[in-house]
Amino acid sequence: MFDTLDPSDRILARRELLLSYGIFAVAGFLFLVLDLRREGFSHPFELAVAAALLLLSLTWFLTTLISGAPITVRTFTVRNMILVVLLTVHDIAFK
Repeated sequence: MFDTLDPSDRILARRELLLSYGIFAVAGFLFLVLDLRREGFSHPFELAVAAALLLLSLTWFLTTLISGAPITVRTFTVRNMILVVLLTVHDIAFK
């Protein structure tokens, strides 16, 4: 009876999802390119985190673009938190 009151089951618009995943994909690409130019392959952990950020966000971007399945707020929040944690790990890795 009260199952419809759960706000985490709300469906998000695809535009919001594509924008968020696209921003993270661009950030991951920039981090990867800048890290390669600045450090080369001397810090492989930093490169791996940047590559993971790029690949995960690009995978979720393409999945959202191709798939017609709706994404709930809960799924989006979990995916966004994974990307934010990767972004934070990249920032504090060797600073």
